[in-house]
Amino acid sequence: MIREDFVAHLPALLRIERACFARPQWGADHFLRDLPGKWELSALLMEHGAVAGFVVASEVVAGSCHLHRMAVLPEMQGRGLGGAAVRALERRAAARGLRMVTLELDAEHGDTEPFYRRLGYLLLQAAERETYAKAKGKALRPDRRIMSASIRSGDT
Repeated sequence: MIREDFVAHLPALLRIERACFARPQWGADHFLRDLPGKWELSALLMEHGAVAGFVVASEVVAGSCHLHRMAVLPEMQGRGLGGAAVRALERRAAARGLRMVTLELDAEHGDTEPFYRRLGYLLLQAAERETYAKAKGKALRPDRRIMSASIRSGDT
């Protein structure tokens, strides 16, 4: 994925953001912000030549990939596109030598936890949350649930 693809499809990304999140928080700056490894790890989810969703990820902590945001248009959900997108992200992360994918869920994303569990993601326990927060260099909000999955190049 290259930044130019995100720029070219920015109106579609913002439309998907509004359709998928009750309280859209992401604007153009979030989609276009440069982060380590972002353009190699992130992807547009295309279906019949149109953007049906997106995955935005980067290397926030050494050795791991962080899934910042993922969304699939409501009318396209339930077709395996999201699961395939996560597996593709894991393959891209493994190809870069990364060993783990992390993500954060808050109350707004509560209904997505079972989706990630089916893909093998587990909630971090208290000690792991503390280690995660230290590695990121910031305190976590109490309503945040952190999930992670280990990856190896042959897993995905």
